[in-house]
Amino acid sequence: MLIGVYRLFELDQSWAERIFFPRVAMGLNFGYSGPLFQYYPPLASYIALAFHWAGFGWIGAAKAGFTLALALAGLGAYTYARWLFADRRAALVAGFAYLFAPYLLLNTYERGASAELLALGLLPWVFWATHHLLRSENRSWFLASASLVALLMLAHNITALFAIPLLAGYLVLLAWHEGAWRRLPVVALAIGLGLGLSAFYWMPALTERSLTRLESYMLGSDNVPLKHLRSLSNLFQPLLVFDFWGPQRFNPALWQALALGAGVLAIGWVPRRLRFNLIVIAGALAGVYLLQTNMSRAFWEVAPLVRFIQFPWRLLGPVSFFSALLLGAVLCWSRLAGAPGWAVAAILVLIIGYAGLRNLDPKLSTIWYPITDEQIGRKDLYERGARGYPLYSDYAPAAMQSGPWDLTKPRAPNAPIWPPLATQPMIQIKSEGGTCLNLQVQTSTPLILRLPRIYFPNWRVSVGGQPEQIVSSRPLGLITVEIPEGEHPVEVCYGNTPLRSVASVISVLALVILVIGGGRARPNNRMAWASAILVVALAMLVLLHPGLGKGPRQPIAYTARFEDEINLLGYHLDKSVLRPGDILDLRLYWLAERTPTADHKIFVHLSKLDDSGTVAQIDEPPLLGQGFTSRWDPGEIVIDEHQLPIDGSIPLGEF
Repeated sequence: MLIGVYRLFELDQSWAERIFFPRVAMGLNFGYSGPLFQYYPPLASYIALAFHWAGFGWIGAAKAGFTLALALAGLGAYTYARWLFADRRAALVAGFAYLFAPYLLLNTYERGASAELLALGLLPWVFWATHHLLRSENRSWFLASASLVALLMLAHNITALFAIPLLAGYLVLLAWHEGAWRRLPVVALAIGLGLGLSAFYWMPALTERSLTRLESYMLGSDNVPLKHLRSLSNLFQPLLVFDFWGPQRFNPALWQALALGAGVLAIGWVPRRLRFNLIVIAGALAGVYLLQTNMSRAFWEVAPLVRFIQFPWRLLGPVSFFSALLLGAVLCWSRLAGAPGWAVAAILVLIIGYAGLRNLDPKLSTIWYPITDEQIGRKDLYERGARGYPLYSDYAPAAMQSGPWDLTKPRAPNAPIWPPLATQPMIQIKSEGGTCLNLQVQTSTPLILRLPRIYFPNWRVSVGGQPEQIVSSRPLGLITVEIPEGEHPVEVCYGNTPLRSVASVISVLALVILVIGGGRARPNNRMAWASAILVVALAMLVLLHPGLGKGPRQPIAYTARFEDEINLLGYHLDKSVLRPGDILDLRLYWLAERTPTADHKIFVHLSKLDDSGTVAQIDEPPLLGQGFTSRWDPGEIVIDEHQLPIDGSIPLGEF
């Protein structure tokens, strides 16, 4: 779960700097940036962020997001089963069976996969809305279907990759059976509108994969679906109580196999109106089980985009939903009416709950460890990054020749060294924040400037208001530009590629259609009002969040030269009035004139005004103690962070 907490942390930092959809997260890769939400589905992080703004700590907000996703799953399965079966007992069993489904609990407690869990929480609601749309001409079901498909895509695009085709096949078969062919174009239009609403995210994520190491990371030797297929005899866990921590944790539960058998038997017992639905659901469940086995190798070898699922066991999400519906259908048997049915429902809920919760204690896990909110922060993130934290490597830009954690190692003795600058330039950091960096540069000769950002399209550099060609310098892939002689303002900003702009326009147009359609819905319709309230709430969230008032930093120019190697250009203090327990956040801005011959530490001392003593200090390498000055190249600007704790032993006063 910790990686999700740090996604939340990065999103909060981005919002504080007025980056509302951070395609590049500026705090990743030791402050050199990384394209996190360009590829990783953002919805779960935004929901957790809302909980954090409501007063939850970092870990509490992440847990609240998991809780909401599980609640959506259980309530969604109950709601769909209640409407489909018209039986509260069947709906209750289906809801609990999905809520206690081992794969959902596995995503919560073992994998910490908040995005996938949220998508699975939305899955029953997508089926519920689109099935309603197939049977009803009420405009509100169209709006609900489009909105939920968009949310599903924003929650977890990989889940949507196989859930939407399953949904489409389900609805086509129902339309064929019910003679509702004329409704299929409307359903298809709603799904298309949902994809349009989320196009700003999924179109660049899908088509700009080559800009990062995403494919090599996702499709590495251990992530090929064929390596995770199993024999039919080894498909299910052999015991009723589910094992969340052993090598079979990605096998379906034994009770889910029994649910399939019971559901198939129930087809002959339930009312005639339900039989075809159950046949389709049972067939889909059997088909997905088959895709877990070696008999499906041909599918995983030839189906388009299917390799991005990575693991066949990701399909256990729909398995859990279909199993829950089949188990609930057992209660539709007429002989289970009244008290016997409620007794059977209670027994099934108890068995499922016991099977799913008996071994769920995280302390049984070999990877479980305690962590507190106080540990969550930039310093801890950098320390983890130095050890190869996957949040840094998931979407490493293709321009990077090496991993960002190489910054936390001294320069290799045989590594090439660039020649020193021909002249000492005058550089002032005018502003730095969000996705822009503004400099004033004066140089008597052309200057190769290496900027503290990893190249990723579409960074732009302008010199004197005119765009300049940029390249990426190895090994880190820093944005590099040649500054002509003279005095020039230099601006470095991140923008959109043409594809990202087109995708954003598509989403805006889809949103306009949705709003117009919602405005024409019946005023007393609860769903239309709920949608309107959601839109207003999101708008207020954007407009009223206090972090949005922060502008870019305006560093104080302060020059100092160290051994003709590195120059201090200026500094920025986040605040100058502190209380015990606060942290003094200091950013230093350096320019390397030549590669330093040694690795230096930075001393940050808080001293009395008369210089009679130091009351607090940290002496550490740059980048919150994780960097090495010997890695700095000539012409490189380094943004260096330090955090000085202010404890209760420091007396009141000015320092």
